[in-house]
Amino acid sequence: MRATDAEVKAAYKRLAMQYHPDRNQGSKFHEEHFKKIAEAYQTLSNKDRRDSYDIKLFYDSLGSFGSSRSASQPTPESRPQPSGYGPPPHPGSSRTYGGSTAHGPGHYADSDPHYAHQKRGYGGPRRRDPKLSLHAGVFYMIFVAMFVTFSVWIGNIVNRQKAEDLTELGKYNDALRADDTYAKAWVLRGREFILAGATIDGMESINRAFENAETPMPDAYHWMAIAKMQRSEWPEAISNFRTELKIRPGTDSVMNLIGSMYLYRLNKPDSALYWFEQALQQNKGNQLALFGQGYARLNLGRYAEAVKSFNLSKDAGCQRADMYLYRGYAHLGLGDSLSACADFTYSAGMGFDEALEPAKMCIGKLQQQ
Repeated sequence: MRATDAEVKAAYKRLAMQYHPDRNQGSKFHEEHFKKIAEAYQTLSNKDRRDSYDIKLFYDSLGSFGSSRSASQPTPESRPQPSGYGPPPHPGSSRTYGGSTAHGPGHYADSDPHYAHQKRGYGGPRRRDPKLSLHAGVFYMIFVAMFVTFSVWIGNIVNRQKAEDLTELGKYNDALRADDTYAKAWVLRGREFILAGATIDGMESINRAFENAETPMPDAYHWMAIAKMQRSEWPEAISNFRTELKIRPGTDSVMNLIGSMYLYRLNKPDSALYWFEQALQQNKGNQLALFGQGYARLNLGRYAEAVKSFNLSKDAGCQRADMYLYRGYAHLGLGDSLSACADFTYSAGMGFDEALEPAKMCIGKLQQQ
């Protein structure tokens, strides 16, 4: 896979800026590299030159893989020949060998070991060694495989860099067109869908992030949990949040969400209380955790502890109308009607309709007393 013209141009600009002599105090080292970069760009930016360069590079890299005869192997003509010997005579001809005459085939020189050696040297065209041909083919195939693998690897690096740059610009769809295995872009694309209410599309994107993530991604689990909450799938949402906490521990806001689901959706105040207390270990002034802790204690009938939690929540800046209502119920549980009436009345005065009825009843009882 070859880089596109735009990718070559971008790489040239980046390297030219990096190695320009003016940016490196006139460094000779950077000047030489800058010249090489400019020369390379002149070649790669011209289609004909680039094609010629690629072909030349390919064949140069093959080396001597296709040759079956080593340069060090002697040819028959270059072999040393014993004195007085020559090629075998034609039938019917005569030649003197060492003072004697032999006629045609079968002369005494056929049994001479020197002559036999020489005869083998001239026994026709030299056959190619099949082992050498096999080795050359294997080497060639290995080289081609390595060349293709390297090209793909370089292409993947270029595409990933492009995807990362586009993701930083918020162009998640373009990033995924450049590299559809970039998990971070899938997560951010899924987040956009989920925030827009397109829950199914968001979950599909998050699942693609799970498929391509090289390491566990806490954000992927977080937004999958939010999507599950939108679908009222509370146990699945809690499971994803808990996985997020294993990867990214100590996030009190996530602990608050888990506690709230246990308390308000699954009606499990004991489990909710555990998670609110975990959040308070991370941040003692967490208003939401203090409020949740108080409400969970109220549901468990632990009224004095509930009043304490609500007071701490108020001290931390909580001014929720329902906080005064629930604290009023906790006061009632302790038999403190006067404090309960004050909280119910204050909550109703903040416009919380649910506090109107208990406020009227409390005021009526006080008047009877």
